[in-house]
Amino acid sequence: MKYLAPSGGLTDAGMQPAVPFTILPAPATVTAADLVTLTGYGLGLWWALGGPSWAGIASVVADEVDGRLARASGAATPHGSTLDWGADVALTPFALYRLGVETGHPTAAMMAAPPVLLAQAMLRSNDMRPPIGSARAVVTLAAIAVHELGGKRGR
Repeated sequence: MKYLAPSGGLTDAGMQPAVPFTILPAPATVTAADLVTLTGYGLGLWWALGGPSWAGIASVVADEVDGRLARASGAATPHGSTLDWGADVALTPFALYRLGVETGHPTAAMMAAPPVLLAQAMLRSNDMRPPIGSARAVVTLAAIAVHELGGKRGR
């Protein structure tokens, strides 16, 4: 068993100092594309938790722009790609929930989250990416359409 030592390293049960380690290396730089991704994530979360439709649309647009910006500026990084994918995966259940709220079936919509997340992971692990959009974008735009057409939320 390992314990956190006062020096910041780990020690074993015999309290022998261990070599300090880094769990996750920090990226060398935060790019403009990373900031677009994080802004899009924030807007998507706000929308999913009851924010305005424009925030959801702006989130989808930011998701499309971030990678294109990174590639066009020569600033594409593995951490940026992972950040973009992670934001999509994190927002997908929230978007499904908002779709469920808008259709009057939030529990049923949330039951779709595990297979959708599994499909996202399987597609990513096989380097299969659509040329435009994502599962999260489709769900977000569907929920916005239902809302704008007079969904059941608050009615």
